Amino acid sequence: MLCLIAMSPLYSQKASSDTCCVPCASLKKAIIIKQERVYCGAQLGFARDSISALQEIITAKDTIIFHRDSTITLFKDNELKYKEVINNKDSIITTYGKEIDRLRQGKMIAYGVGFLSMLVGLIFGL
Repeated sequence: MLCLIAMSPLYSQKASSDTCCVPCASLKKAIIIKQERVYCGAQLGFARDSISALQEIITAKDTIIFHRDSTITLFKDNELKYKEVINNKDSIITTYGKEIDRLRQGKMIAYGVGFLSMLVGLIFGL
């Protein structure tokens, strides 16, 4: 009997063929799990590619935002400089206006003095 057990391919240490017997349910589950693993691997690859593409897009948008912020800052600085120039020009215009008014008053006083001199000259000259 021992001889029969030792000779049986089921109990031998060396496999007699490359085939293996497994229950159908286990084989079906193993194939499903393998396909799910392949599918998940593919999805993970797509997700990684999408994440890297989105990171590039975000970096580009951050660069655009940085440039726009610097442009806005430059425009605000230029606006302040223009306001200073406008204020300087306004003060010059105000100064010219005051000077014109002063000269007009002087002119009117000169005409008044000239008219009075003529009037006094006519009165005393006669």
